[in-house]
Amino acid sequence: MAPTVTARVFVVGTDWASRAVAGALAAPAFVVERADTAEAALYEHARRDFDIVATAVALPGMDGIELCRALKERGGAAVVVTTASPGTNDALAAFTAGADDVIVMPCHPDELRARMLALLRRTRGPLRPRRTIRVGAFVARRGDDGAVTPIDAAVSLSPLEQTLLELLAERPGCVIALDVLRQRAAVDHGAIEPALLEAALGRLTAVLAAAGATGALQHLPEGGWRLAAA
Repeated sequence: MAPTVTARVFVVGTDWASRAVAGALAAPAFVVERADTAEAALYEHARRDFDIVATAVALPGMDGIELCRALKERGGAAVVVTTASPGTNDALAAFTAGADDVIVMPCHPDELRARMLALLRRTRGPLRPRRTIRVGAFVARRGDDGAVTPIDAAVSLSPLEQTLLELLAERPGCVIALDVLRQRAAVDHGAIEPALLEAALGRLTAVLAAAGATGALQHLPEGGWRLAAA
């Protein structure tokens, strides 16, 4: 079964098309963040990890084509360029700059979501949860029922702790903001109080440390969390 939340998308632009993209992706499969300018997008991309950056062509300052080129030089996120122009000029410029897809707006929300998921399949492989999670000496397996179970029978994780471990293991070595973890975990667990989330992360840290993975889960000063890369 495909995971409920599959992608973090950063939408760049102030035009109606950018707002339409953000609105179409306001669905359980996506966590959406936004910026008005290419410069802001590059700043956030340097600090955090995104699966897809969707940018309009016309932006204040650096335009979307230049942003696409800069992002592809850095590597990491897939880039989608959106345009309201039905001609070929924007598409040719975007693909030349390295864009992974070009979407002419308006685009039906169902098609837009499907194209984003198809792009993820091309860039990340099949969208399914990993079957085994390894953090140092700690090993857990995900069963067909979705439960993440440590192989050490003496260790147990709550459903929320299981979800947090999976979310953090999706992007080892990358900082994930607390509010992003809360949004993504809320898809499966409903509204989560910050204190409950912090407590679950604290216990998960202790479980990993007890299994020999001391320091594997890190709470950073700026408030984000990071699972150490293998």
